[in-house]
Amino acid sequence: VDEGKLKLTDKPVDFFADILPEDIDPRWNDVTLFNLLTMSTGHGTKHLMVVDRKMLREKGEKEWLTFAFTRPMVWGAGEKFVYGNLAPYVAGRMLEKAVGMTICDYLYEKMWKPMGVKKPRWDADPAGHTFAASDLYLDIVDMAKLGQLYVSGGKYKGESKHGCHACGKRQRC
Repeated sequence: VDEGKLKLTDKPVDFFADILPEDIDPRWNDVTLFNLLTMSTGHGTKHLMVVDRKMLREKGEKEWLTFAFTRPMVWGAGEKFVYGNLAPYVAGRMLEKAVGMTICDYLYEKMWKPMGVKKPRWDADPAGHTFAASDLYLDIVDMAKLGQLYVSGGKYKGESKHGCHACGKRQRC
């Protein structure tokens, strides 16, 4: 957001118009990056994708966004929080498209490398897109660095690694 590559009002249907299924729920037209990040997309099921990822891999499915865009919607965007990792996966794909690299590579350059964190292993879909919602493997020292970043409000060793422009304040949101 700070780099001007994404806005919280950006919509996944606009980012991925070329691969949207014909039978997509029209409520997807109202889903924004903000809804994805706050897990308020309108899905009525906790999509944890543990079983879904296994099934998608077994079927040889390479484009997991198609799966995401065909999950049933129950509410309108922003109406209800439902925990899951399908929404962060879609948000991560939007970030990758906006910056032109995987999330793992992007965060290594922007955050981990300056903090002295070695490039971690992070699960990806069969097409190589980082699975942004989970399966990030860090050693305990590097996890502690992320913990310090969090408790310091986005600063590591006195240097800002995050300024929240989503809410307009310089704080954790």
